[in-house]
Amino acid sequence: MAFKIGPLLLLLTVLFSFQTAHSQLISNFDSCTALNDYYIGVVEPLVGPNGLTSSNAYTNTRSPPRKNGKFYPKRPGGPAGLPFRRILRDPKRVKFNNITEGIDTDTEDEDADGPVAGTDFSTTNVQVRGVDEPDIIKTDGKRVFTITGTTFSHVRVLDDGASGRRVGRLELPTYPEEMLIQGDYILVIGTVYEYKRPVYVRYKTDPSSGESATVVYQINVSRPEPRLVSTLYLEGRYVKSREVEGVARLVLSFNPLDSIWLYYPAGNWLPTYRLEQNGGVQTGVYATCGEVYYSPKVFSGFNLLTVVTLPVGGKLTPGSSATVMSDAETIYATKSAMYVTTSEFRFGDLSDDNVRWGANYRTSIHKFGLSDDGASYIASGAVTGSVINQFAMHEYQGTFYIATTDGASWWSNRDLTESKVTAFEPNEKTKTLKKVGEVGNLGLGERIFSVRYIRDTAYIVTFREVDPLYVLDLSNPKKLKVLGELKIPGFSSYLHPVAPGRILGVGQDATNTGMLLGAKVSLFDVSDKKNPKELSVWSLRGSYSNAEWDHRAFLYWKQQGVAVMPISVYTGSRTFTGAVVLEISDTRIKERGRVTHNIERSYTPNIRRNAIIGRTNLWSMSDEILQVNDINTLKKVKAQVKITS
Repeated sequence: MAFKIGPLLLLLTVLFSFQTAHSQLISNFDSCTALNDYYIGVVEPLVGPNGLTSSNAYTNTRSPPRKNGKFYPKRPGGPAGLPFRRILRDPKRVKFNNITEGIDTDTEDEDADGPVAGTDFSTTNVQVRGVDEPDIIKTDGKRVFTITGTTFSHVRVLDDGASGRRVGRLELPTYPEEMLIQGDYILVIGTVYEYKRPVYVRYKTDPSSGESATVVYQINVSRPEPRLVSTLYLEGRYVKSREVEGVARLVLSFNPLDSIWLYYPAGNWLPTYRLEQNGGVQTGVYATCGEVYYSPKVFSGFNLLTVVTLPVGGKLTPGSSATVMSDAETIYATKSAMYVTTSEFRFGDLSDDNVRWGANYRTSIHKFGLSDDGASYIASGAVTGSVINQFAMHEYQGTFYIATTDGASWWSNRDLTESKVTAFEPNEKTKTLKKVGEVGNLGLGERIFSVRYIRDTAYIVTFREVDPLYVLDLSNPKKLKVLGELKIPGFSSYLHPVAPGRILGVGQDATNTGMLLGAKVSLFDVSDKKNPKELSVWSLRGSYSNAEWDHRAFLYWKQQGVAVMPISVYTGSRTFTGAVVLEISDTRIKERGRVTHNIERSYTPNIRRNAIIGRTNLWSMSDEILQVNDINTLKKVKAQVKITS
């Protein structure tokens, strides 16, 4: 289907990988020759006088032109009409069945009587119990690990959590983003911008200055001084990761155009890796041709979405990958499955005079199975609308649920927006996610701000001027229904269960016309699903909290019934930067106190994370220090530990 695009829309086109019928992603390539022929058939009509570039890759149509059902070229390929090169051999990837083989045994013995997560210390606030998420701070109750700037710090917990001392640090070559932990091993994940592809998949001379890639640093922390064990470079953009019982799953998005824009296509379609360990180097591809699934009928873009399996404490050779031709934005994972979605902005499907121009979204969904042998592709599907974040997704008793908003995600034409929840069931034989149920008409003229699922119930907040909290019954996937609704000023952008029949909402207070006033925490009574109530509210005028958009910044310590979150106030002469501690009872929210990091600086650093160690010690983290306060009194600072270089 042809469409007109301007310079801005052209840029948007390059940024998104178009997939319009991923329900047809049922085929994989039987050889690299077949993969190469497919890509060349797709790309050849798009090559200009300067070769294949990102600026001319999508300039004509969404789908390349066809003749008699096959792709055909509109102009010669490459400068001077030179033919495309074909790959010389099928690249191989090392495979292994035991993903924990090669684990370094140079670790301390487990302490059977050591601290217990959830009782003696808190862990990262995650969406699914048993599925760890990466963060900038990790602890096992005896040690605390942080990343700030390029510095990785190892802090030993002392005096039952009342103090600590940094016993080691490691300066990393690049700025890391987040990390995962398992025992005495940590994977620190980031991005590099000078990655060189293995020369055998390029030309003998590589004139490029390097490309962006994901980097994984494997660090051994069994001793006080951290030791860098291995460094793994994975070509492609890092999306997110999850970890279950020492096995990490990284979701990567690889765009071949990023690596071949100066060249003719020459078999450079597969993402590569470089592993540096014990003075040696191993290179290869982390997705093989036979593992790539695609739509044989609809061109879904050049990007490859890959789920890479890595043992946190083993050899980091990428193994048992699963790949589909798609981009990747948001992930949701259980212990046995991972879902990856991409919300596609489809600006070319509507006429210029249509009032909903630019408001049509479609979200593709890909399901992967997770096992001891790695990841495997299961099925794909699609739904209209866009996804706000990972909490919009849920799997319960084999059914997948996703909450989306149809219409513009910004505020133009917002009268035409509405939200819904759709239920899917996978068919592994046909590789499709089949829609089995839907409930819509939620928040007309509004968009979703937060979602939380608890087993067979969904709680959804939409907002424009007031905050409708919807309670949905998912017990019958084929007959989803709205049970109750509550309208209050403001909105919750994060929902957290705190007790049976009680949910805490973190967001913004607002006037009846939708003007934002400041951070707000609401205690909802949802014991009667048909009649949800707001029992208590805490708010602070002119403030905001990082927990509004990053759930890992929110801490709920069930042992004392307290919630802790960063808070910042900038309104006139009133300023505050720190964290607030709230007491949560069955019917009431009460502020217990606040914490700040007072250091010898001209500013007060923002508190980014909070944790409990030793049951009653609140550890707060900024980019400068770790600080320990008594969770009961808060005012007295027990200790400060420097975590910068």
